[in-house]
Amino acid sequence: MNENCLKTHGLSRMAGHKHRNGPSSYHMQNPDLIFENINLIKGSIFADIGCGAGDYSIHASKIVGSKGKVYSIDQSNSFLNSLLERCTEQSITNIIPVCADIKNGLNICESGIDTCMLSTVLHCCKSIFEWKQLIIDTHTMLKNNGDLAIIECKKEASEFGPPLNMRIGKEELEYFILSFGFKIRKYIDLGYNYMYVFSKI
Repeated sequence: MNENCLKTHGLSRMAGHKHRNGPSSYHMQNPDLIFENINLIKGSIFADIGCGAGDYSIHASKIVGSKGKVYSIDQSNSFLNSLLERCTEQSITNIIPVCADIKNGLNICESGIDTCMLSTVLHCCKSIFEWKQLIIDTHTMLKNNGDLAIIECKKEASEFGPPLNMRIGKEELEYFILSFGFKIRKYIDLGYNYMYVFSKI
C-alpha cells in the first residue's frame, strides 16, 4: 500500500492503520484467523504485495521458516527500509524486500509462489486496467493451485477508510478475479473487512 493511497482515502485515521513503520490493516482483524485460512507451511513461498508496514510479511515469515521465503513488495523505499530494520531486530532472515510500483509490474522472477496476498490494495488502483495487470502478474507468479488472498473493506458507509465509491463489493471482486483463471476456495468475514482466498486453475 503506498503513502498517497493512505492519505487520499483517509486510512491513516483508521483504527489499526497507525503504525510507526507504515500503513497496515493487520491489526484491524484477527491475523491468526487470516493465516489459518491460507495454506502456508514450512518451506512455503509467500508474496505480500503492497506490503506497507510488512506486518503480514513478518507473520508469514514465522510460518514458512528458514526454508521458506517471503517477498515483501512495495513502491515505498522508506516502508521497506523500516521492515528491514524490524527484521534485523527480530533476527528474521527469510524476508526479501522488493521495491516496485505494483500497478506496473511486480519486478520478481519467481514463478512458484504458494500464496500471494493483496491486503487493502486493490481499491487503490485507479482503473480496471491496473487491476487487470496486477491480477495477471499474480497469476503468473503463482504455482498451479496456488492461492491469491485478497482483503478489502466491505462496501458499507463508514466514518473512516476509503469513500464508498472506492470500495469493492464482494460480488464485483468475485466476477473480476474469476475471469482471470482463478476459482473461489474460501470467503471469510473479518468484521470491517472481508477476505477471499482464490486458487489458481
